[in-house]
This record gives sequence, structure tokens and C-alpha cells, in this order.
Amino acid sequence: MDIKVAIIGGGFSGIYALKYCVQEKLKCKLFESSDSIGGVWKYNKDKFGGVLKNTYTSSSITFLHPTDYPFPNNTPEFPHHSIIYNHLVDYIKNFDLNQYIQLHTYITNITKKKNKWIVNYLKDDTNITELFDKLIICTGVHQNINIPDDINFNEFDKKKVIHSHYYEQNREKFKGKKIMVIGGGETAHDIACDLSTISDKVYMSIRKGQWFQGKIVGPYESADMYFNRYMVYIWCKPFAKWIGFLNEFVWGKGGTGVEKWKPNSTYGDSFLTKGREILLWIAKGKVIPCGGITKIDNGDIHCNDETINADYIILCTGYNNSHLKKLLPNIDYNKNKYKLIFDPDDTSLSYCGFIRPFITSLPLVSELQARLISNVYSNKVELPNKNSIMKTIQKDDDRRKSRFSKDYDRLNYLINPYTYCDEISNLIGCKPNMFKLFFTNHRLWRTLFFFPWSQFHYTINSDNEKTKKISIEQLEKIRNSIAGKRLKHLANIGTICVTIVLLIIIGILIGIVFGFVYGFKKIGPYMVQAFSILMLLIIPL
Repeated sequence: MDIKVAIIGGGFSGIYALKYCVQEKLKCKLFESSDSIGGVWKYNKDKFGGVLKNTYTSSSITFLHPTDYPFPNNTPEFPHHSIIYNHLVDYIKNFDLNQYIQLHTYITNITKKKNKWIVNYLKDDTNITELFDKLIICTGVHQNINIPDDINFNEFDKKKVIHSHYYEQNREKFKGKKIMVIGGGETAHDIACDLSTISDKVYMSIRKGQWFQGKIVGPYESADMYFNRYMVYIWCKPFAKWIGFLNEFVWGKGGTGVEKWKPNSTYGDSFLTKGREILLWIAKGKVIPCGGITKIDNGDIHCNDETINADYIILCTGYNNSHLKKLLPNIDYNKNKYKLIFDPDDTSLSYCGFIRPFITSLPLVSELQARLISNVYSNKVELPNKNSIMKTIQKDDDRRKSRFSKDYDRLNYLINPYTYCDEISNLIGCKPNMFKLFFTNHRLWRTLFFFPWSQFHYTINSDNEKTKKISIEQLEKIRNSIAGKRLKHLANIGTICVTIVLLIIIGILIGIVFGFVYGFKKIGPYMVQAFSILMLLIIPL
């Protein structure tokens, strides 16, 4: 019997979900309310939300490749949004997905009855109802704006308090004006930089501090590639501390040196703002850093010990998922989900792309999520029982709450992409077997272990020969990159350090054993012998 799947949303996550479900021979239909696919990547000057006219990616191209249809080799490290959108259009054509996509379709609500999902929608002024066996929500979080409720914005001219969602359409109003930008994420960073070219003065308020990470090490070398499996297995936490130390040593506290933006979390334990272009505008006096806003009184904005008079306030305070209340009226959409994907009470309902990796990119993770969803719905992969699912949900939530405590209240779906992708791939059965590779394909093992981490780790064993070939080609490209070569040197240094520490520990333990046997006054010669033997063993290695 055919399994019918409804996919809601035509951005990256929706297209990935469609492609992989079609690949598994599921009967699919993707619903998109607008006149085009692309989601936030489709620029429209008359449409609210989405990319701005001059938006470039904050993640490097390395982490934006679809695993079976990579970008051309001449793609810039941080491409313009139009390049991303056009490639997604080409992706759809390449896999002949247009036949499954229904545009200009407004979903009024979705309910469930007798094991069927009832999708009610409006198409060409006609109300239509269709039944489906599975439902995948891919609308993302960039729908309903989030307004902080701890600040009384009524004390400011309401017409001059604008959310970043509406920035592009109001940009002309900000020319020559004093602007207060609230927020410390990449949207706030990019808008503040853009405003610096047209406004009189830009104030940027960050409440709890923020870590900033530069995008590049060189013009052809992105900073987000500096991580590998060696660090996951051997010294992930020390490496994060080291990167944080270097950031602060070179750039100052939080990676910017701005005292008012000093973060209250360690590097890697909160969301990273990728980009430091704002520092140039601070140096030019166009951007004034501010702490958190304490109150607004008669149009005056109070930030800790200073009072600011601004013409406009731009809220870069993110979004919430309240749009799902209307879409899924009978579903508790805020409940914790299995691997942030499956509704634990009904796994026929899944969410793709409702996550935020603290580094790398969302499309990379959502593609892997889509692969798991398609495998589960085609019965290739069986999820654990309800009891195990609930235990895993609690464990994962506790881990995120502990690690990302600074951002958890606002971003409880913030993840470490490296460990998360390994967990998802393990469920799919595509996680690379490092132990086996060590003996069967040592060069590939070294590529996966010592060189930059990549989504192509999870397609090296693909049943599709073309996909497998692409993964090997991309991994070789990463291996030969500047970042790849540097990371290999760092791994060598790390290996030497770890080896020396282990040798010292082993030598001391051997010395203690000899001390108990022969007496501690005579252990000196034995310690020397022990270290000599260890060094002779390590030289061939």
C-alpha cells in the first residue's frame, strides 16, 4: 500500500524531506504558501522576512553542499544568497521534484482522525481537504516575530519600534537617523553593519553578552572548518577552551574586546555570532556598543549606566513557533521531541529543520534529519519503543540545558552539530565505522579522523555509487584545503602532547609498581628503564 506523506514548507528542509521521501518510493506532496520555493533564501523586496538584499552566508560553503549535488568548484567561500537560492532551484530540477511541489497553497489547519492526517488548505480560492499517512513540518522558526516582554516598548513611539523581520521594507527611513539595534546574533550584526553606511549613529545593545567568531582565517580559508573527529574523541573540550583563549588573546573578551558585550559563558557553550565586521564600524565611531536595556522612559532608552536618545529601535530578537498553534490546533508543538524530530506520542508527525547548530549550518543538519525521516516512514529504520524514546528525550534535553544554559530558555533547540549528526547517522546506519576503516582503508580513516569534519562523512557508504563518488571527491578537496593541512599539523601537535602525558603517567605507574616490589629507595633506576622502554616503543609509532 502506498504511504502518503504531506510536507509543509518549501525551504531547504522541505526540499530535502521531499527528495529523500521520493527516493524511498513514498507518495509525496509538498505544500508551499508562496509563489516560489526557497523559504528564507528567496529574496523579495516586497516580502517581509527572509534574506536581505546584501545577505551573504555566515557559514562557509563547505557546510552548505547537498551531499549528492554539491556546489560548483568556483563557488566563493561565503556566497551571496542568490547563489544559494539558484543552486536549490537546480537541485529540484536535477532530481525532478517540481512535479511533487504545490505552490500558492495556504494551509488552514491540520488535524488527525482515524490514523489519517487531515490537511485542509486553500488553493485558487477553493477549500480542499486531503488525507495523508505521515506529516512532516518544515516551516522553520522564521514565522512569528518574538517581542521581549521584559521591556515596556509602549514608552517609545510604537511606529518607530520595528522588528528585523520588516527591516528591508523600512530601510530608507533610517538614513541619517540614530538607531538602537537590540540583539547580538548574526541578524543584529549584519543590520548594524548595513546601517553604519547610511545612519548617523548605531547603538547595539546586547543583554547577556555574546561570543563573536571571525568567519575567515584567510581569503580562501574559512574558520568554521577547524574541527575534526580527533578532537571529538580525544580533546574536544580542551580544544574549545584553547580556541576561546586564542580568541580572547587576539581580539579581547568574547572575541571582540568590548567589555559591555562580555559573555557569561565559555566558548562553544553558547550560540556563536559568526562575523566580526562590526568591530571596524566600532573603530570608526559609527557603532556604539551598549549593555542590556533596563527600561524605556518617555522615549529615553536606559542601558545600565547610560541614557540614549534614538530615533528608531530595531528588534533583532528572533522568532517563536506560535504559528504552529494555528497550523496544528490539536497538537502540543512545544513538547520535547525525539532527536528534535519525532513527536514522541505519534511518530507519524515529524519536524525537519527545527534546530539551530551553534556552528556549521542548518541545511547540513536538516538533510541528515530528512534522511532519517524518510527511512523511518519507509520502514527501513525502526525507532525505539516509547519508554526508550522518552528516556532519550530527557537525557538529550538535560544535556542541552547544561551545555547551552545561557541560551536554553530562548533556544532550547540549540545543538552541537558534530555529536548530533553522529547520533542521527547512527540511527540511519550511515555513521562511519572508524575501527573498521582503520584496518580496511587507512587513508580514508586518516581523512575522516584528522582532517576537517564534514557532512560527507555520512555518505561514504552510500548505496548510490554516484553519491559515494561525490563524497570521496569532496573529502579529498577538504583534505587538500589550507584548513585541512593546518588542522593536520594541529592534530600532530595534539597527538604528541597526549602521548607525552600518557608516557609520563605510565612511567610513574610502572615506577610505583617497582617501588612496591623493590622498595621506594631503589625505584630511580627502574623509572629510567621504564621510560627508556616506553620511548623505544613509541619511536616506531
